[in-house]
Amino acid sequence: MKYPTPYELLKRMKASGLLKIYACSPTMKMFGVKKEDLIPEVDEIAGAAAFLDLASDADITLLVWPFLSGAKKQKTAAKLPPFLKLE
Repeated sequence: MKYPTPYELLKRMKASGLLKIYACSPTMKMFGVKKEDLIPEVDEIAGAAAFLDLASDADITLLVWPFLSGAKKQKTAAKLPPFLKLE
């Protein structure tokens, strides 16, 4: 049986309309990630204070994952353990 990859699951959740994805701006700056390096499913870029304000009234599941595309994805994927495939 072929299971969906984490990215395929993420795309399914986005398609449901029940998921918003926020990229952390300080973390992006620290790792040299630009907006164009992110996957298209990212809704907004926000710092911690802005995110906490947005999330304060929501039911939240926090997932920290390298949501990158292109060359940054390849570079990051090389550093991850095999069970965390980004495709």
